[in-house]
Amino acid sequence: MPDPLSLLPFALAARRARLDTFESQQLVAAGLTLLQRSALLVRAMSGRRAGIFLPTGPAFLTALAACEGRGALLINPLATIPDIAWQLADANVGAVFTTKVFAPLLPAEFPTVLLDESPQFAHVRARLRSTRVELGTHHGLLLEGDRDAEGQDEECIVTYGTPLVSASMRVSLTHRDVLAMGHATAGAAAMTNADHVLALLPYSQPSGFIEAGVAPLLAGARVSTMEQFHAGTALAHIAHEQITLVSGNASIFAALTEAIDFRDGDFRNHQLRACRWTGTPPTEFVQERFYARTGVTLQPAT
Repeated sequence: MPDPLSLLPFALAARRARLDTFESQQLVAAGLTLLQRSALLVRAMSGRRAGIFLPTGPAFLTALAACEGRGALLINPLATIPDIAWQLADANVGAVFTTKVFAPLLPAEFPTVLLDESPQFAHVRARLRSTRVELGTHHGLLLEGDRDAEGQDEECIVTYGTPLVSASMRVSLTHRDVLAMGHATAGAAAMTNADHVLALLPYSQPSGFIEAGVAPLLAGARVSTMEQFHAGTALAHIAHEQITLVSGNASIFAALTEAIDFRDGDFRNHQLRACRWTGTPPTEFVQERFYARTGVTLQPAT
């Protein structure tokens, strides 16, 4: 029998890390409760993938758990309406976990689960019916298994590149893939349960989900999220919430540097120990300016 911790949601719940104000275990338990209490959702997803169309935040983990360990299509909140419809059809998605703000961007009458009130409640809409599911009275999870278990080979997350031209743009990662990358990232960044990570990259992108979601939660760290990146707000979080680690891309670190310059050109009132970039590296000019103003060197994430 496979180790239960070889499925990503259970592995993330086992470390009892925190995502914003919630324990990871609470968020995963809410997702499992949703699946158990909504026959409407189960029927909508029968034999099909689920979709996650959410801003970065705790609801993301609840949705992942409610996907029943099957492949979850991660939909970029910045995707166009035609691209979203194309992805849903090509990936054979049966239901989408989303919010009231994002739901109108989905095809009309598409089965949805609104997680605006997660992890206390969810609203399931399918087949012209709508039900409110209570999630807050779930029992705690009893998680036993190898915390370093290799992930199962079943599909875990699916994403698409842009522009969309064919199914060949689809990228699929298994539970084994995601857990391996998460452990490798946590090790490379020396993450521990003493860290407080600020998620600046969106969870709809695998790099953002692994860097600022999977890896720190596997390490038992605390994670704070931002639904939408804003350089000034990010600096306020870093300065006042004892953030120890951030990951971003070149544009994010350029924006942070500009925001520091806009203030007073110096930003050393922080607990940052590491700043990691993904994708294309920041320019040497940005790297030098960032170090001069913060005392922290920008490091590659891989």
